[in-house]
Amino acid sequence: MEENEYYTIPEAQLCRKCHVRRIDLTENSNSILCRECREEQIRYPFPKKMIPAAVIILLLLVVALIKVPKTLNCYKIYQSAKVEAHTGEIYKALIGMQQVLEAYPDSVPAAEQAIELAMDYGYYDFGTYLINEYMLGKKVNDSTYAKLTMYSNKLTRYYNTYDKLEELNQNVDVNMSEEELLAWLKQELLACLDDPEQYPAIIYYYLGNLSSDSAEAQKYLEAGIKEDPKLTMTATALGTLKRRSGDFEGAKELYQDVLKQDKTDPSALRTMGILYLLEGDKQQGLEYVQNAYEMAPEALYIKETMIIALMENGQTEEARNMKKQFDEQGEVFDEEFAGYLDGSITLHDYYVDEE
Repeated sequence: MEENEYYTIPEAQLCRKCHVRRIDLTENSNSILCRECREEQIRYPFPKKMIPAAVIILLLLVVALIKVPKTLNCYKIYQSAKVEAHTGEIYKALIGMQQVLEAYPDSVPAAEQAIELAMDYGYYDFGTYLINEYMLGKKVNDSTYAKLTMYSNKLTRYYNTYDKLEELNQNVDVNMSEEELLAWLKQELLACLDDPEQYPAIIYYYLGNLSSDSAEAQKYLEAGIKEDPKLTMTATALGTLKRRSGDFEGAKELYQDVLKQDKTDPSALRTMGILYLLEGDKQQGLEYVQNAYEMAPEALYIKETMIIALMENGQTEEARNMKKQFDEQGEVFDEEFAGYLDGSITLHDYYVDEE
């Protein structure tokens, strides 16, 4: 089948390592790697010996400063990146810094700034990629070494937890009932909270998503936000929990906080769009959902939401064409979505669980 506008992968959505596969956002909305490349990530092997002489350190600093991008375009990107990130244009800032590093791969100051931005704003996969690609084997000063060591320790725990989740997934007893499985997973995850080598924010996120009790789920998600407010997926999940219970204002406040931090967060854009659809502002809802789809067309639930937003705006033909193309791609949708399409489930019933 020939490629069309729905099959072509835009450059901004390609894996930053292989530049072939689409970025995988199913586990982390801030990821910049495909699933295959993420699994191949190598920990940054920091040098064991520090440079003892202050003179040598000074010389290294001078060399590093010389390597700061000098061309006008790259220098502007380098200079404006922090301001862009601070105003919510994090993804734009990081992509700009990557362009600078592609032009000047030996620039330690540029690499350091890009890594700092990624880590400061919760783009941990991007930070790992930048460390491996642009800092591996380079000589750095004491301050940079200390900062990279701190990042490395954090990232090690971060990936340890995803490794643990994968281990649990492989050890699932297929003979368990759904209730038994959830109880087992909850017990295993709670035990991980006592392990200093794990990353509590991710554990709380999954505990919140696994819990069938809304009060308990909210408690876990709030704990996750407290552990690491940079992981915006936790705040978005809490917003969705509130929306499901009918607390639209509480949900909107959480989504707005995420988008204030990162204007291009696809999950927050999608869920904010759903809120506008539910509140009757169909056009605004469609705009948010379209932005989310353009940012991450393979993100969780984005395809269903895009079709629903088109349907709610009277663009039935466009919605049917999109659904047909997704079907041809082998996309599988759940029964509830089919119910919405045939009219047996309303928009409100599809997105809200309140009695």
